[in-house]
Amino acid sequence: MALRWTIRDASACVAGEHALREARDHLETLLRERTSELAGLNAALESERAERRCVEKSLREGRQLLQAVEDAALGMVYARDLRQQGPIHANTRVLERLGYPSDAARLPAPDQATDLVHPEDGAAAKDHRERLCHAADGEVVETTVRLRHSDGSWRWVRFREVVSGRDAAGEPLRGTGTAEDVTEQRAAQTALADAQRLIDAGRLAASFAHEINNPLQGALGCLSLLEEALSEGGEPGRYLEMAQDQTRRAVRVVGQLRDLSRLVPAHAERVATDLRTSLSRVAVVVEKRCSDQRVELIWDPPDAVPDVLADPDAIEEVFLNLTLNALDAMPDGGTLRLAIESTAAPPGVRVTCADSGPGIDTELLPRLFDSFVTNKTEGMGLGLYVSRDIVEQHGGRIEVETQAGRGTTFFVWLALHATPSASPLDRPSPPL
Repeated sequence: MALRWTIRDASACVAGEHALREARDHLETLLRERTSELAGLNAALESERAERRCVEKSLREGRQLLQAVEDAALGMVYARDLRQQGPIHANTRVLERLGYPSDAARLPAPDQATDLVHPEDGAAAKDHRERLCHAADGEVVETTVRLRHSDGSWRWVRFREVVSGRDAAGEPLRGTGTAEDVTEQRAAQTALADAQRLIDAGRLAASFAHEINNPLQGALGCLSLLEEALSEGGEPGRYLEMAQDQTRRAVRVVGQLRDLSRLVPAHAERVATDLRTSLSRVAVVVEKRCSDQRVELIWDPPDAVPDVLADPDAIEEVFLNLTLNALDAMPDGGTLRLAIESTAAPPGVRVTCADSGPGIDTELLPRLFDSFVTNKTEGMGLGLYVSRDIVEQHGGRIEVETQAGRGTTFFVWLALHATPSASPLDRPSPPL
């Protein structure tokens, strides 16, 4: 029997198996590391999801709370896209107040002149948006227009709006505001104004009856004395003069009432007027009275002042009222100073009327230009009221300074190019 031996080199197989085992071990290690990383990432992701759910819940609850607060508010709250001019948010009060279903998509923006906006208020509504688009951040733009109620009536609604969002170029994107139904408030104001007019009319009638009755009674008495003097062959001259004085007094009262009723209409014809001429005419009118009361009249007109556009008769009436008031304050003598000068900023002419009387009571001063306010025993308290209206109709201003025991000074400022019936917001602020 023979034996055979086969010898084979297995080093390569062993080395291969060893390499395979090392590769497998390395892959298993990488797998464990990647699995651990994925588990960490999954945990982080789950944590972020949970945090996001918490944030979303908080936002949802915040929106619900905000909506609940807005809906509980008595006023109307809204936000809108200024480019598309459409609503993007509104509380339930917006259309409920107008009698419509609560539907934010039908929010009537104040600049949309649709059938919801009164035809006469369409321009004001459009102007609201224009002013809002040019407003600074935080600047409130306010407009009151009439909106149609579902029952067909018109409701006065006041809008207050601010720019709440801008694009990269700074142009406004969104507006946020509140709206308030002020119909009842407007009605109450109108009723109050009507009541005040009735009160003023009653006071005017009573003052007229009193002021006109006294001089007429005096005139009648003088005429009776004149008749007796004529029948007895006496001298009637002084009775005739007294009757004329009393009649002139009645004429002045009627003139005040006439001025109160007509004032200076905004469309009155105005011409280039040299106020030096107006003041000179007034100085001539009061010259004799100044002499009788021992009042020194100081009037030294400058060589030139610019003309103003004015109604000469109305402006002269203002100056006459001021000088007569000044003389009334100095029955026992004093100084009356008239002056005129031009102003540069803003361009205009300023007239000064100053007396050396006792001054005006500080309690009366805040109401000095109101109707029926006077500290005279005789007078209706209409002179300054009418004068202020005339000056303001010319786009000017009238102001007063007074010192107890040292006198009172009135300043009248008129613009070189006045705008009739200027709004108080549009009137210049002269350096009075």
